[in-house]
This record gives sequence, structure tokens and C-alpha cells, in this order.
Amino acid sequence: MNKEKLGPHGLRLFVAVDVDEKCREAVARLVGALKTCGAGVKWVAADNLHYTLKFLGETELDPGKIAGALKTVRPGKFDLELRGVGCFPNAKAPRVVYVGAGAGGESLKLLAEAVETSLEPLGFEREKRGFTSHLTIGRVKIPGKVSLKLAEKMNGQEGAIFGKFSVDRFFLMKSDLRSGGPVYSRMAEFQL
Repeated sequence: MNKEKLGPHGLRLFVAVDVDEKCREAVARLVGALKTCGAGVKWVAADNLHYTLKFLGETELDPGKIAGALKTVRPGKFDLELRGVGCFPNAKAPRVVYVGAGAGGESLKLLAEAVETSLEPLGFEREKRGFTSHLTIGRVKIPGKVSLKLAEKMNGQEGAIFGKFSVDRFFLMKSDLRSGGPVYSRMAEFQL
């Protein structure tokens, strides 16, 4: 556990599963192909790819307390398949472009629910909308600028497989927002 000095607004934290290198490369190739569409999208750097289990936001709570609660989460290891490309809330009005989860998606959902349960006693509210296993690859910055070319490139990708990896750990992550994009760093690691 890294010792961090809390700033005036605390630390911006989230809980996540990292994607292995082979899957990162496959998703980076997909992002490279989608970038050619010129749609007002801010694409996620390959090094920042992760499945968010819970976004904690800015908190002044001691990261050691958060880590202590997360140590109780032990649903066991599982394999996760990166499958399909989609948009939230939908393809006609996208805000987020993502790669979904195929086999292992239910296990990832159970892990996210266990994380929720472990953090609730610390005052972190449960998500009101259900957990959807997704790997954010882009955020639409200019909604009206999303091109038909992007929708065309994504069409037929619903079942595309971008790899599979073993989920044997998850992390408490810190997000530092910078002008060039967020910089993520691991605060604590938890074995499954």
C-alpha cells in the first residue's frame, strides 16, 4: 500500500481489473481502426484499459481503510473473454464506446457486487444502475460529430472476440486528471 498525502479534495479512486498485455494489443488494434472514422471521440490509451468494478470518486477516506475492506473480497479466480463492441446509451446517441465481456462476464459481475458490498459500510453508496461488464475504449466528446463511419465500423463487431485472460487479482487505483488525459496508478493489489 502506497502512503499518499491527501490533497484538499482527497484522492480520486476506483476499483478495477487490469487487462493483460495480449488483450491490450488486440483492443489497441481495434481502437486504431476506429480512430480512422474521425468521430469526435477521445480514445483510451492502451495502458489505461481496465474493467472498472466501482468508481469511488474523490474521497478523503484513508486509502488504508478502503484497502482493508477490499481484502475481504474473495470470489475466486476466473477467465474473462473480451467480446463485442458497443455504445452507451445506444449506437444512435453514443456517449461511451466499449468492448464487452463474453465468457466470464457473470463472474466479473459477481466480483463487482462483492466490491460494492465490502465498501458499503465505509459509506460508499451502491450503484443505482446495474453493473454492466464493459471495457471503455472511447468517450464521445462532441456528440453531434460522431460519424456514420464509426457506426459502420462497429457494425458486425457485436460478437468479435479480442482475447481472453485470467482474472486473478484486482486493484485499488488512483486517477490523476491531467491535461493530456488521466494517469492511473495502483494503490493496492488484491489476490483472488
